Amino acid sequence: MDAITFTALGTIWNIRIDGKKIPENTKECLIGMVRRFERRFSRFLSENEASAFCGSPAGRYPMPSPEFLTLLSKAKRLRELTSGRFDPAVASLLDHAGYNASYRFSLDTALENISVPKWDIVSDELLIDGPISFDFGGIGKGYCIDLVSTFLKENEFFHHIVEAGGDIFATEKIDGSPYKAGIEAPWQEGIIIGTVLLQNQGLAVSDRLKRKWGKWHHIIDVKTKEPVMEIMGCVAIARSAFDADSATSLIFFLNSEEVTNQTIDELGTEYLIFDKQGRAKKSSKWNWPLF
Repeated sequence: MDAITFTALGTIWNIRIDGKKIPENTKECLIGMVRRFERRFSRFLSENEASAFCGSPAGRYPMPSPEFLTLLSKAKRLRELTSGRFDPAVASLLDHAGYNASYRFSLDTALENISVPKWDIVSDELLIDGPISFDFGGIGKGYCIDLVSTFLKENEFFHHIVEAGGDIFATEKIDGSPYKAGIEAPWQEGIIIGTVLLQNQGLAVSDRLKRKWGKWHHIIDVKTKEPVMEIMGCVAIARSAFDADSATSLIFFLNSEEVTNQTIDELGTEYLIFDKQGRAKKSSKWNWPLF
């Protein structure tokens, strides 16, 4: 089994290829593709698509790219499903809360004084009420993981697992068996509390343990301008890493009573939620036991 490890999008990527060795030039192309995605969509980098409208007046603008439209369309749907609690326009709140390019991790102003820009998609164009930047966060990483998997398949590396910061897409092993992935406890890093089997599926995890400072962490409710505290963490398995990451974003902004099979049915997702007391709630078809 061949392996590739590198850093991009603020995390470590681990890619394993079963049954074939990947040439060095193909590895370089793959890593370059991920880093180009980072340059285009990371809110920590200036003069890219995520910040393309940070100096723009109110108006209607063409989308910078089809990929930007795909990401923003998914974000719009998640915003609708969470009644506005999830919003990629949270970028300005995250910056002032201290989660910015310098990783300052200290609040520089009361967030209630920060106005969150409004935006919409109209006929595949972006409508904004003034300067705005976007944070695609986890859903962007999931989308990029799927791009990597597609690249590998196009280059005839059909059996692989792509992992970035705990989020995964796995095909199947060359012998037809699934890949096994561990589930980390959302209350303590390095503690595995269960495993799942993945076969042509994506997995995403989200918790408030990482990127935490004081009472703050990286998941902020745009409506309350406060960190989300109702859920400690969640796991989602779906047909793609993009859908799995979208599901964890959705789940985190709903309390566990609001999350039903119908709520996330359109994402084709099975989920595991840990409430703020650490109690687990599973979707009806979650078939993997916890230790």
